[in-house]
Amino acid sequence: MPRYTTIHCPAGQWTQITDADVTALTFQLQGLSYDSAFVKCTADGTAPTDELGADLYRADQGERAIPLADLGLGVAAPRRVWVKPHVNAQRVKVGHA
Repeated sequence: MPRYTTIHCPAGQWTQITDADVTALTFQLQGLSYDSAFVKCTADGTAPTDELGADLYRADQGERAIPLADLGLGVAAPRRVWVKPHVNAQRVKVGHA
């Protein structure tokens, strides 16, 4: 059974939403209906430096038990997940298996 936590993600900066290396993740953005955010994987705890290869999600969107290999396109060994809201800060509900 996954445990869930809510993470505050300030606008315009990358925030790590994984607390360690993971292989699958459940998450949902929680913000205003017109908000959106980039979601991107990295191989380690180093924050991304750009949005290249990131997926774009709107508020109330997310994924359920998605393997990071499916989410982390372009990353050889995706282990960490980051969120970068566009305009407004967002909360992200995250579940780690």
